[in-house]
Amino acid sequence: MLSLLDLKNNINILEIGSGSGYALALIANMCKNSEIYGIEKVHELVEQSRKKLKNYKNIKITEGNGLHEIRKFENFDRILVSASADKIPDELIERLEYNGILVIPINNDIIKLKKTKKGNKIERYEGFVFVPLVKE
Repeated sequence: MLSLLDLKNNINILEIGSGSGYALALIANMCKNSEIYGIEKVHELVEQSRKKLKNYKNIKITEGNGLHEIRKFENFDRILVSASADKIPDELIERLEYNGILVIPINNDIIKLKKTKKGNKIERYEGFVFVPLVKE
């Protein structure tokens, strides 16, 4: 999923469902001078990841439901969702910059959406299973 994000330096990145913070740490090591945000609903995982990632000054972790918390942020160049949804949430597309990339599991596929001024380009990768994205 990280390779589908086409990561580079000096961008702002969000992971929804950041869990233990493993992907956040990988992203931080791949993307120098980038602002990296994680949103996680499970309090214990938020606490664990904050402790593990305390030396990464460019990672910020927020506790809460990703689809609600994202409204508090500016737009992102990349959004990674680590839980499956039934469809691509409009809230995520709205918070994605033009030429930004969203990678999200939809049912049993991984979807890569690139937002452009001419419309969204979607690529589908089949055969995956994820925990569901919590909507409430």
